[in-house]
Amino acid sequence: MSSPTFLWDAVVPARGSVLLYGRDATLLRTRLWILEGAAFEVWAVTRLLEVDQILSTQRIDLLILCYTLSAKQCEDAVAKARMLQPKTQTMILTEISSVYLKGQHDAVVNALGNPDMLIAAAKRMINPAASSEHPALRVSPSERATGKLHQ
Repeated sequence: MSSPTFLWDAVVPARGSVLLYGRDATLLRTRLWILEGAAFEVWAVTRLLEVDQILSTQRIDLLILCYTLSAKQCEDAVAKARMLQPKTQTMILTEISSVYLKGQHDAVVNALGNPDMLIAAAKRMINPAASSEHPALRVSPSERATGKLHQ
């Protein structure tokens, strides 16, 4: 067996469902391609109404909120997800290390990181048991306790 070229080659794909929400269509499209390439089922939207429609009709494992959204837009999307699908995990993609939505999300990931980081974080949020097989994808006890996945 050959060694993996990319981090996501080392684990079985999570095959979870992801909803991306942000204001920049180009960034959303790029992230959609990255996650689809890792075998996720992905929707990308730019309006809260679309978030509501998808959460009302599709099972979503992970809601990813892009840094292009305002704090209010993030709060509204998280509230929708918690109301319509309480088990949906939420991830904030941020371009800075500080987070303005303390306690409202399940993880924070650096949006400026490489695609491996986004895929690994999504996989371990959707399916922590499968991701723990690969040491680079393990969630530390401090990450589990704080709900933050630092990349």
